[in-house]
Amino acid sequence: MSRAIADLEERLQTRLLNRSTRKVALTQAGEIYLERCRQILEDVVRADEEASEAQSRPMGKLRVHSFASVGMSYILPAIKEYRASYPQVSVDLTLSQRVPELFEGGTDVAIVAMSSALPDSDLVSHLLGSSFSILCASPEYAREKGTPSVPAELVNHECLPLRTPAFPAFEWLLESHGRPESMKVSGPVELNTAEAVAMAARASMGIGGVPVYTALEGLTEHLHASSFAQVHRRTNPNVD
Repeated sequence: MSRAIADLEERLQTRLLNRSTRKVALTQAGEIYLERCRQILEDVVRADEEASEAQSRPMGKLRVHSFASVGMSYILPAIKEYRASYPQVSVDLTLSQRVPELFEGGTDVAIVAMSSALPDSDLVSHLLGSSFSILCASPEYAREKGTPSVPAELVNHECLPLRTPAFPAFEWLLESHGRPESMKVSGPVELNTAEAVAMAARASMGIGGVPVYTALEGLTEHLHASSFAQVHRRTNPNVD
């Protein structure tokens, strides 16, 4: 111990201890040095505790990206529940129809609807669930122009294409007798959110392919005089 202290004094070029035959006492420089060392050790212990706590209890800002329809129907309600469990986490939610650049855009997690795997294999994805869309029209549209009994009859109707990265706007993948069938469709209005398609369908502007979680409210709230009339079921992408 004496040798270690002597080496330290030599390195610092100052005396830390006053030595006599009867006792050893700290010099003024020694007292200052000891206090600073204690503070440093306390800071190290505190840093270890904070790092361990951050690992076990989430805190800070969570940046979330979601497609608009999924975000409004599911993510917003989930954020309220999440923050009730983790109040030290703030959430920055972005609603957009594009697939975000996770690394470049500063996004921590993205909830997207995709019909195939994500293009970047470096990303980690988890399947949250599967959904489907239904082709909807207003009762007024159905009375005036009828409803197609088979997918091929869609060519005689005004359709409301939904343009997203998940699937081509003017190509609908439908179920016909339990089998998938791809249909080319056309219409005077092209939209980029499911909510807009639902509103256009309610306004009798045509037949829209609406995710079931977007159309469900209109189908269930007005059971006998619904603003929607279901036409066909449409295959929808997974939600990752």
